[in-house]
Amino acid sequence: MHNSHFAGAPTCSRRYGEIILERLGSGLMSTPERRHPDFGRAIREIREEAGLTQQQVADGGGLSFTEISHLESGRRNPSLSTVKAVARGLKVPRWYLIAAEERIELKRRATYLRGG
Repeated sequence: MHNSHFAGAPTCSRRYGEIILERLGSGLMSTPERRHPDFGRAIREIREEAGLTQQQVADGGGLSFTEISHLESGRRNPSLSTVKAVARGLKVPRWYLIAAEERIELKRRATYLRGG
C-alpha cells in the first residue's frame, strides 16, 4: 500500500479506478491516436497539491523528468506501467490517479455542454 496523502478517498471511486486500470492495461484506452491530456492535468493537480516537483515525482517513480513533463503536457500516452510509476512517484494509489483523470474529463465535458 502507498503512503497516501489522500487516504480518505471513497471506496466507490477506488473500484471505478480499478475498472479504468483494467481497460488501460488491456489496451482499450491506450492507443497512439488517442492522447490523454486529462491524465496530464491530473498528474499536475495531484503533484501541486502534494507540493512535489516534476523531478521528485520522476525520482519517486523511477521515471525521467522529461517523461513526467511530456505526460503533464499531454504529449505522451501513458502505458499501464507508466501509470503505476507515476502513482508511486505521487505517493497515491493508482485508482486515485485514474479517478482524478476521469473527474477532470467529466468537468471538461460538462463545461463544453454548457457552452463555456
